[in-house]
Amino acid sequence: MFGLNGLIHLSGVAGSGKTLFAVALASKATRSGKVLWINTDAKTAFVNHLKVNIDSVGGDRIAISILPIMGHKRVREAILNLPGSLDEDTVLIVVDPVTRALDMSHREDVMWGREMFEEVMPTLAGLIARGLNVIIVSESRSFDREPVAVFHRSIKGWADHDLVLSRRYGTSVTDVTRYQTEGKVPFVQFTLAEEGVVKVTEYNEGDNSEVSDCSGSRCSA
Repeated sequence: MFGLNGLIHLSGVAGSGKTLFAVALASKATRSGKVLWINTDAKTAFVNHLKVNIDSVGGDRIAISILPIMGHKRVREAILNLPGSLDEDTVLIVVDPVTRALDMSHREDVMWGREMFEEVMPTLAGLIARGLNVIIVSESRSFDREPVAVFHRSIKGWADHDLVLSRRYGTSVTDVTRYQTEGKVPFVQFTLAEEGVVKVTEYNEGDNSEVSDCSGSRCSA
């Protein structure tokens, strides 16, 4: 999966392309085993992208299962049950987005943030120890200086790959950069072709177009 393995954290503001990049990763993974996609926001537009991209890479549509769950308590329960419920040939788990479950907790249970890091993240890390890969998707929010993922400081301690996505304003290009000790380092970039295929290429500054925060209606979902 483009050299990524372990726990992969994707973050970015709304419309930056997080789910599309997860689609590209999941589509490739279906070539080697089963994929479980835990969908926590009831959006289904990504399903068509999955079908198109799985076909484009020679993957297996039957290999991917989508589990829609609403409410942070049910998300927590589903994740904690994963070690005993997964098929042996599962190679990838996607939780998209984990942020929505965190948001729900503000209305239902202030302990969710604590459960997230005392139970959920250790459970996902345990799956990685079994040889699976895990993708968690977070929306970024504006805080002091620039948008960052909710609970980013805690999540990055568990992540093997901490990636942030930014859509270039006025283009269809999304830049994927990696958080490292020296700051954010360019990783790859991708575009969505007319037929709905996510085309990932090596990073190229190109025309140095401005990076958009994708706020308002300027960027597609």
